[in-house]
Amino acid sequence: MKIIGWNINHRNGRSKTNMPTWIKTVIQEKEADIIVLTETSFNIPNWNKEYRNIFNRNEYYVFCSNNTDVGNNEVTIAIRKDYFEIECVKSFLSENHTYPDHLEIRCIHKETKQNIVIVGMRIHTMNITNKQKKNEFDIVLKSVEHDENIIIVGDFNNYRRGFEDEDWCLTKIKQLAKDYGFEMHTPAGGSIYQDNEGDFSFPEDHFFMRGHAIRISRLYDYDRTFVNKEKSVYIWGTDFQQYKGKDINGKNVYDYIVDPFPDHAIIEADFEIVRQKFDILSK
Repeated sequence: MKIIGWNINHRNGRSKTNMPTWIKTVIQEKEADIIVLTETSFNIPNWNKEYRNIFNRNEYYVFCSNNTDVGNNEVTIAIRKDYFEIECVKSFLSENHTYPDHLEIRCIHKETKQNIVIVGMRIHTMNITNKQKKNEFDIVLKSVEHDENIIIVGDFNNYRRGFEDEDWCLTKIKQLAKDYGFEMHTPAGGSIYQDNEGDFSFPEDHFFMRGHAIRISRLYDYDRTFVNKEKSVYIWGTDFQQYKGKDINGKNVYDYIVDPFPDHAIIEADFEIVRQKFDILSK
């Protein structure tokens, strides 16, 4: 089976412009069984329509959080009906910075009868401290502390490779997840800003998995090929920003891809669900 995660950059609808309709085509081409979209917003004029039409409702269960009234973005999750039965849906209200943007689906894999918890989330990035970011992730990890088979996917706003902080950076996120028994899966390179490698790449989109019944069989590279859908917007190719120099205060200045056009690469993996250890039943 396949799972993808994609931040589609609605930014709470601040642009008041329509999202690109080719997002539906990109998602359909992935043929994924679990799809997690972060930073969606009903303040985008055509999101109500796209939300109804972007997934084939005969093939997918589709769920969305409800943060619009508190001024934050949504998480949207689609799950293929052929493989899963849905037990319940839960979402933290992401008001202030107590909780991240969050949506949790508890389901049963039909073939193996395994209970699976799927979590989509986005750590906030505006007017928030690194300590608060850590707490947002910690509260999600605690919420599934007693569940066995869990997949978490999302945007963690964790800064670049090589950056260290006592509360929030790649190494701290990995350690926090490990403390709760999760394995972190991150492709090489970066999911935002420049399409580059090394310490100045920004891999901010990740998978976390825990449990004997689930395992990643293939982790793909971050996918930015959707930039070819609208080259007049993605004027720097697979880069989502361009360095412009410094302002009068000596701070770096950048040009960015405008919202609501996606400015994160897609994270993608093939995964397996097993009845017991080493007994692979579903791919």
